[in-house]
Amino acid sequence: MAGTTSTVNRVGGARRVATVRPARGGRSIGQRHHAVRSQTDVDVMMDELKSFLYDDLPHLFDDVGIDTGKYNDTIAFRDPITSYDSISGYLFNIAMLRNVFDPEFILHDVKRTGDLQLTTRWTMNMRLAIPNPLASAGVWDPRLTFTGTSIMDVDEQSGKFISHVDTWDSLDDSSYFSLPAVAELGAQVFSLGAAPKDLWTPPYTLHRRFANGLEVRAYDDVVAAETSYTLEPARGNDAAQDDGKVGGVNVSGNAGGGAQGVSAFRSLAGYIFGANAASDKMAMTVPVSSGANARVAGGDTKMQFYLPLDNASDAPSPNESSVNVVNVAGGVYAARAFRGEASADVVLAEMEQLLRLCEQNRLVTKGGSDAVELLAYNGPGTAKALRRYEVRVPLDGFELP
Repeated sequence: MAGTTSTVNRVGGARRVATVRPARGGRSIGQRHHAVRSQTDVDVMMDELKSFLYDDLPHLFDDVGIDTGKYNDTIAFRDPITSYDSISGYLFNIAMLRNVFDPEFILHDVKRTGDLQLTTRWTMNMRLAIPNPLASAGVWDPRLTFTGTSIMDVDEQSGKFISHVDTWDSLDDSSYFSLPAVAELGAQVFSLGAAPKDLWTPPYTLHRRFANGLEVRAYDDVVAAETSYTLEPARGNDAAQDDGKVGGVNVSGNAGGGAQGVSAFRSLAGYIFGANAASDKMAMTVPVSSGANARVAGGDTKMQFYLPLDNASDAPSPNESSVNVVNVAGGVYAARAFRGEASADVVLAEMEQLLRLCEQNRLVTKGGSDAVELLAYNGPGTAKALRRYEVRVPLDGFELP
């Protein structure tokens, strides 16, 4: 495209392209054409601006706010959805996001990517802050998640930022208002169903969100109550008993699969609801984890309930010998969400799609299909179309910032 440059950003081996318009005056982005400072002075200036961003950007959405003194009044701001040509427009965008959403900005890294250019890597999570009666019903409670980079160019003379261009990892081309960008935003906004927000979930940090919903997450260490069980090989949907009952219990939302999964679930539920040495009653947590491949191919697997504790030694001893409380080491995982049912054929398709997307994005998995977990977030009382599930697999060699 005439009058533009293309910035190439490699993420997990995949090529991401952001089309960037030159700053005013025709200067190539991030390059020096007519030096007004010595190279040493430029290096010092860029180091100071790098430190400034580390200190300033964490305040992007809090009451402190960003320090506008380092931004040119006519800074050109672009992301795949919005475009402004002034610092006032940029501040308006920040205020709008704060009013509509409850945004969380996580700064991972700041690197110098040109003589007069810095690039940040970040994660942004947003949840509606306006009243939403559909959220409590579990029907619609969108959580928007974006990971990407901000390419920030500096004016050599003033030492201020004059251009800020965002790219999203989920787009091959982060050009302003492209159809893929609109589709990505719409898919997240209009996603039905919701994970229960009043139940504790193991914390993690999202580092990448690729196309087709593939995410790279870094999980903290966690404590889990677990029990082992054995599944027979699947026969279509029969193994999941998606429309049946076992012992009067509707198992259509069961993450474990069939009667064996119901038995495992009951053992773990019994433990947290008082079947322990201290007779302690603990709150339910999500997700419930079980082996995805065993649900399809049969075999030995285990189910886990995660506990909000620092160490397994802090948990009361289970009354039932088949239940153990263990420390689960954190790690980096690739994960992908889906909605509906978790019948054997659906789980197989989702598991294969997860591994295929990892390969496409050059993410190296550990353990292959045998290591894939199925995570269930909703109980059997939730309508099938609104149930949230995830499949995840550990990664090997993914470098965190």
